[in-house]
Amino acid sequence: MSRDLTPKDSHILDKHYHFSNEPLVLTNIETGVEVKIYDPHCELALQWPNAYYLATEIVEKLKGAPTTLTLFEELLRRIIKLSDDDKPLVFPDDQLATTIAKWYEGKLDPNFYYSTHNNELLYEALRKVTVNF
Repeated sequence: MSRDLTPKDSHILDKHYHFSNEPLVLTNIETGVEVKIYDPHCELALQWPNAYYLATEIVEKLKGAPTTLTLFEELLRRIIKLSDDDKPLVFPDDQLATTIAKWYEGKLDPNFYYSTHNNELLYEALRKVTVNF
């Protein structure tokens, strides 16, 4: 049995294999219908590349809140840089950055096994900082 990758795991793999540069298409083997679930060339991916690659569903849900997505992208870039440099992901004065860092490491959901609940918790946190959403 396997577990989902954390966003950090996905980022590390992407640094080596560049998955974020390729579309991801699922094909129903019974009907042959193809569904594109990730498109690196769509407007959302171009505006918020890290957020879209690591949290496509969340970005899709919040696409009407560009200010929130820009903040998410900026904090995520900071977190990724710190992580890549093996620095601690500690933000004592920024609850949102702390929440995103926990999500990135797969620790927002203390029972992380599948990413669904981890992503739901981040979505709720981002939704709370979104005005008029």
